[in-house]
Amino acid sequence: MKYTEKSILIIGAGPGIGHGVAQKFGMKGYNVGLISRKEKSLETLKEQLENDGIATVYATADVTDVEAFSEALRELDEKLPNVTVVHYNVAPMAPKHLLKYDTESFINGLHIGLGGIITVINTLFGTLKENEGGLLLTGGGFADYPSADFATTSIAKAGIRNMAPQLFAAFKEEGMYAGALEVFGEVSETSQKHNATAIAEQFFQLWQERSEALVKY
Repeated sequence: MKYTEKSILIIGAGPGIGHGVAQKFGMKGYNVGLISRKEKSLETLKEQLENDGIATVYATADVTDVEAFSEALRELDEKLPNVTVVHYNVAPMAPKHLLKYDTESFINGLHIGLGGIITVINTLFGTLKENEGGLLLTGGGFADYPSADFATTSIAKAGIRNMAPQLFAAFKEEGMYAGALEVFGEVSETSQKHNATAIAEQFFQLWQERSEALVKY
């Protein structure tokens, strides 16, 4: 399949928001690169996108393995022309109560939700700057409504809320953009507002306008 002139990488690609964003950007002329831990899921998503005429490649990696994740990012950067935007859509979503963590698993959860963003910046900043691109982050309602049953998820989403304005300002100085969409609701195809297609439309609008650090939806 022939590549177009610009590309998006989606970290945490899956059947929900990841698929929606991939399809939206792909239909707007972006090639798509996908990263997640599950190759079978990636194969399915690649097939679906290519059936829609969207050039798609993928790599498997766990964001907590910094070396492997960096390698996956570089691999897709080499395969795709002009990586312009990276969508970080990863969160430690499995329920776990705050009092059940040990230090290692707690830090691991925060690495999933926040630390991987730093790996993206350290690995692809040069590419994104060259293409006047940037980052999109998936935030969420846990930032406003934290739950001890989803401890690291709640803290990570609060961290994204704090990080997004910092990145917005820092990236703007470099001629780039970074922003977060905070999704206030369970993602479901039966939801009129919080379905993957509608959320993807919000992400694309955020990217096109490049004017806000943080948007609640």
